[in-house]
Order: sequence, then structure tokens, then C-alpha cells
Amino acid sequence: MAVSNRTAGLGGAAVVASRDRRVMCVGLFSQCCMAQQVVYQAALQACEGSEVDPSTLSALTAIFWIPKELSGAVIGKAGATLGHIREEAQVKVQFGKEEVKMMRPCSI
Repeated sequence: MAVSNRTAGLGGAAVVASRDRRVMCVGLFSQCCMAQQVVYQAALQACEGSEVDPSTLSALTAIFWIPKELSGAVIGKAGATLGHIREEAQVKVQFGKEEVKMMRPCSI
């Protein structure tokens, strides 16, 4: 079953797959979290019967678009907030300098 069919009942999250193998979930935070889980489950099911090892799905990148006027609060003084996120969650966090429609990307 296609991912778009599986996400139809998520209450408003739009899921779009692109040619470069990226999946974009647009909606409320809770909707996007559910959509990500559906996409992940679809990928796990696709591994069954294929030669793809499911452990390759363990690493992924999520990009949060943060309004530019809030980016300082997310970064924190001298990067303290991002450092705390990295330490607590044991993830890599990068905050892009470029802006798109008054938003900055935060990759986790």
C-alpha cells in the first residue's frame, strides 16, 4: 500500500515524497509525528522479502522549520540550548543559516 494511502486518516498532515527520496510531512507537530511513524512502518514492511537490511532505517534526519525570530531562543546563548538537546537526546543538531520564507531549518 502506498504511503500516501496509509496517511490519509492522519487528520490533516500532508505527506509528499520527492524524486531524491525525501518524504516531507506538513501539518501539526502531532500529525507529522504520526505520519513519520506510518512512513517508517511502510519502509520496514518493504524490507521484508527484499535484500535491504532493516537496520539501515535506524538513521534518519528530521528537519524542523523554525521562524527566524525564534531561532535565537532555539539556539540559546552561545549555542547552549542546542548543546543541551545534543547531550540529552544523543543526536546531531544543525541549525541552518539560510532562510526560506522567514524560516530557518533545524536538522536533527
